[in-house]
Amino acid sequence: MTLLWSEILICLLLAFLLGLLIGWWIWSRRKETVKEVPADDTHWRNLEADLRAKLSAKDDELNGLRSKVNGLSADLSACNDKVAGLTRANADLSASAATSVMPAFPSGGATMVSGLAALTDEDEGLPSAPPELPTWMPRAEIGEKEDLKEIVGVGPFLEKKLNAYGIYTFRQVATLTKDNIKEVGATFGAFPDRIEREEWARQARELHAKYHGGEELPKFSN
Repeated sequence: MTLLWSEILICLLLAFLLGLLIGWWIWSRRKETVKEVPADDTHWRNLEADLRAKLSAKDDELNGLRSKVNGLSADLSACNDKVAGLTRANADLSASAATSVMPAFPSGGATMVSGLAALTDEDEGLPSAPPELPTWMPRAEIGEKEDLKEIVGVGPFLEKKLNAYGIYTFRQVATLTKDNIKEVGATFGAFPDRIEREEWARQARELHAKYHGGEELPKFSN
């Protein structure tokens, strides 16, 4: 009986010691875990701070891009306003050139006879009293009329002015001299120098050669 109680006591003691050992081990592990938590928390906090800094930098970059876009939009709007203004100015100049009054021509020497018959946008062909051409200029009939609008700078209205002189062909335009260029150009309103500036005589020579081959034209100083 005594031996049995002795064994029970020993078992209880062993169980107590085993429980005490297990409890100590669990408490030790928990303490180590608690010690590691601050280090891990610091790491995540540092990572969060780094991400926030990068996000802030990206926000600043995005704001900079937005400012550039706003600036470019303002520049584009200003350019559109300038284009609209230039378009209106061009329309006004075109209307002014189309409605300008032709002055009378000076007379004398081999120049063209002064004064043209009335010419409007609706006129077709020769006016009722076409002026006399100088003797050196090639003659042409209305039936020989060529499309002078192929010359860059000549529109329907200016073509009619040339026709009013009796100028219908590229060959005639090609033989214009400086004096006659100034005389004809003086009737063009806001742009009296356009015949020389746009080189109508040179263009007319090239167009004449295109349609009539290598026919030699009179040589004048243009």
